[in-house]
Amino acid sequence: MDRLDYAIKMEREVERYYRELADQEQKSTDKDHKLPGNEKGKLRSVFLVIADEEKTHADLLRDISNHLPYILSNTHSESKNIFDEVGKYKIGFDKSPEALIRFRTALEKEEECIRTYREYLSSSNDSNEREILQFIIEQEEDHMAIFQGLLQ
Repeated sequence: MDRLDYAIKMEREVERYYRELADQEQKSTDKDHKLPGNEKGKLRSVFLVIADEEKTHADLLRDISNHLPYILSNTHSESKNIFDEVGKYKIGFDKSPEALIRFRTALEKEEECIRTYREYLSSSNDSNEREILQFIIEQEEDHMAIFQGLLQ
């Protein structure tokens, strides 16, 4: 498996993880089971936006791998707006240690993606690949900042 194939696989796995988190939030309709501070379901929106961005990353990597044209579309403002909304709520991780583990896992996944893409970027000589890798690194850093903010 070449490195772009590995990166695509990694992005698909992270996308799947965020969709699972969104599903868990959707299924938590009973107030006693919903993460304290998230009664309005804002975290589900965060997970879905980030999952969509991870899918976009995989699609971009696939396009560059297949030498297809690509368009870089920054959705940072959408995720930032959702994060600002979520940031207004006090997330009660003390009452939900499982949720804390899920958020820390999300943070670790983002860190792994960033490390991988920085390594790829440092060894790439292809200008298109470098442009996409830099773009994805910046978005992964945004994701990481979202989870760091929620964990504070």
